[in-house]
Amino acid sequence: MCLVTSNSERVVRDFLKRNELDIFKEVLGYETHRLKTEKFKLLEEKYSMPIKNIIFVTDTLGDVVEGGEVGCQVLAETFGYHDRNRLEKGSPKWIVNSWEEIMEIIK
Repeated sequence: MCLVTSNSERVVRDFLKRNELDIFKEVLGYETHRLKTEKFKLLEEKYSMPIKNIIFVTDTLGDVVEGGEVGCQVLAETFGYHDRNRLEKGSPKWIVNSWEEIMEIIK
């Protein structure tokens, strides 16, 4: 699993370590590239994984749209930043309401 964010890679890594969530192979933040679409392309190349096989978990409409633009399978969650009605506007593949639902999908 990789984490793609608009935040600072250092800040995210520190947060993950402090909260014992340091489970990601990579953290790609704004230092890697400004656009998430480009970060997905970098992951595709590095791991020889087609973008269509990437499941992008997000809580914002903007991310849903970006993930769809590059062909990711977008999983939107309703317990973060945007609500279900807003997330639906981006047509994600899935919309879930809990971590349990996310885990069922990504297994």
